[in-house]
Amino acid sequence: DLPSAVAAKKTREFRCPPVEQMKLVLGFKNLEEEEIENCPLGDVLR
Repeated sequence: DLPSAVAAKKTREFRCPPVEQMKLVLGFKNLEEEEIENCPLGDVLR
């Protein structure tokens, strides 16, 4: 059980550079077929 601040730093979003974070946030609706399979969002949220 890690403190939330430590756990957040270990997640993918926080390990990516800021530019990559923004690309992920802004481009999540324009996923390629192979990226959809790896997307952590459920079908309802996509």
